[in-house]
Amino acid sequence: MNMSSKVCVLGASGFIGSNLLHHLNDRGVSAVGISRSVGQGNVVQVSDFNDVELLTRALNDCNVVINAIGSFKPKDFLNDIAEPFDELGAVAQAIDNVLSKASVKRFIQISSAGTIYTHNDRQPRVEDDVAIPNTWYGRVKLLEESYYEQICSKHNIDYVVARVSNPFGNTRPIRHGFVDVLANSIVTGGRFRTFSTVRHERDFLHIDDMSRMLLGLCNVELASSREIFNVGYGDSFSLHELACFVDGYCGNVIFDLEIDATNIEVVKVCTQKIESVCGVNWEKVSPFEYLRGVIEDNKGFAE
Repeated sequence: MNMSSKVCVLGASGFIGSNLLHHLNDRGVSAVGISRSVGQGNVVQVSDFNDVELLTRALNDCNVVINAIGSFKPKDFLNDIAEPFDELGAVAQAIDNVLSKASVKRFIQISSAGTIYTHNDRQPRVEDDVAIPNTWYGRVKLLEESYYEQICSKHNIDYVVARVSNPFGNTRPIRHGFVDVLANSIVTGGRFRTFSTVRHERDFLHIDDMSRMLLGLCNVELASSREIFNVGYGDSFSLHELACFVDGYCGNVIFDLEIDATNIEVVKVCTQKIESVCGVNWEKVSPFEYLRGVIEDNKGFAE
């Protein structure tokens, strides 16, 4: 595997997929994106992943596939718990059909460290830890990892799971992601309502840093045909301190005692493995640094 490898990004119109494809393009990596909602530039639009002929053409000469398909969110399980399971199975089966006709050598599955791992008493999670998610979203993400592991084993493809921790840097108006929603409140001058407890922490990773790490996983030599990597900042940040930081400049944060924060666990991930194999030796963007930049770019809401 080398930098001349052609990369295919599945889910190229989403937050993670679009930024990843942009990162690949900027670095001169040959890449193509697949999306069910957008088709422009080097992004191929498909109405259905069962269109094996179109997808096979799109994957022509691709050595690496990165699966950034985000077909469901935690709130989806409140409405119809069966739908995400049905969607997951249908997409996995379709990709299985496509891979049987492609020349892919490595498949990178983007998973979620924040939901795969549960409360850890403030000890960083490592890849060898047994993952027992305590939410339906986390359980489906773990099931998704298992589905694609079977598919890659069947087609003799190297399988890499990238458990990403809370990526931020989404400039689109959104309603999820603590740092991005907080940043959006700075841009709009709107109220940001959060819980008042100080005990909750998260490992947050800027989308550009995530993209650089995932690019490294496209080319790194693997110890085995199946590898798991935590993709994170490598340290945790207090949600309360982040909110207070923004409130100190903007005064638009409301700390609500009534908000239920029982499902917000303390999750830290160990990133030693990816740092050792990919040479992650740059200064990563912290959420404080990012929020400071957003404040400076929106002088109307800053002191």
